[in-house]
Amino acid sequence: MIVVVLLSILAPLSIYIGLVLLNSAPLTFLFFYGGVCLVIPFIDLKLVRKYPINKVLQSLGFKYFKKSFSHALLLGLFYLIFIFLFFHALEDDVLNINAVKATLAAWNFNREYVVLFLFIMIFANSILEEIYWRGYVFFRLQEKLDSRQVIVLTSLFYASYHLITTINLFSVTVGLIFSMVIFGIGLFWGFLRQRYDSIYVPMISHLMADLGIMLIYLKFIY
Repeated sequence: MIVVVLLSILAPLSIYIGLVLLNSAPLTFLFFYGGVCLVIPFIDLKLVRKYPINKVLQSLGFKYFKKSFSHALLLGLFYLIFIFLFFHALEDDVLNINAVKATLAAWNFNREYVVLFLFIMIFANSILEEIYWRGYVFFRLQEKLDSRQVIVLTSLFYASYHLITTINLFSVTVGLIFSMVIFGIGLFWGFLRQRYDSIYVPMISHLMADLGIMLIYLKFIY
């Protein structure tokens, strides 16, 4: 249990070091997606526990794709539409476009690599975050705790580093509100992960939610 908590703390720590201390989005991507989301599960499940690849995938929740795909797609479409309409309607209240642009510039977001940025934020972000939180951390916590505790803890860890990014991109108040919303979404995704015994529902709906966020980026910020 203590080990899982420590591993979970690495996520906000990598975000804080990369964005706040080093002001570098590329390094943050490397630390978080590479170092945390991929390397840690691989070392534990493959090298330490020596699971065969099929057991690694099953432990992370890669099963029951056909049973869960249609539900994941419908939920994802709802998220996409809601996010786009929400930001479109409340643009002036939520988005300080000049401040967001300045923060992204300070983090070394290069407009010339917008296609790569979109790929990372839509596909890599959703897939790797779900592999780590609703996959690896979920699996590790299930070994010690009941399902409700697992869902709450993974959601809390998941929301923790979003607080860093949202406060820096928007404001303390907006960041706190968004992080509480993200915690709630994490609870729902955790419930779906448990309900379907599959990572595909949270992963696919997460991907489409990120697509909605990137549509907002292209419309208002890029």
